[in-house]
Amino acid sequence: MIRRKRPFRMGLCALILATASLVLGLINSLEGGSRGYENYDLLYCLGMGLLLFVGLSLVSYSVSRNNTLAKLGRLVFLTYLRSKGK
Repeated sequence: MIRRKRPFRMGLCALILATASLVLGLINSLEGGSRGYENYDLLYCLGMGLLLFVGLSLVSYSVSRNNTLAKLGRLVFLTYLRSKGK
């Protein structure tokens, strides 16, 4: 049986980390100049978007098992467990 509190915590931490990183980067770039937001790379935006998506899928998996996003969250969490050797 998979413990269901851990995916919620992991997803919530990923969502908080990605959101805080995006907000702090945006605030710092706006303080630096009016067009400072153009310093974001495509790779950075894709990485933060992926982190948001994974966090959302993990939270969705811990809340409900029926939707497609929850199935993706289950896949992410099982991959995490396999990598830890549990």
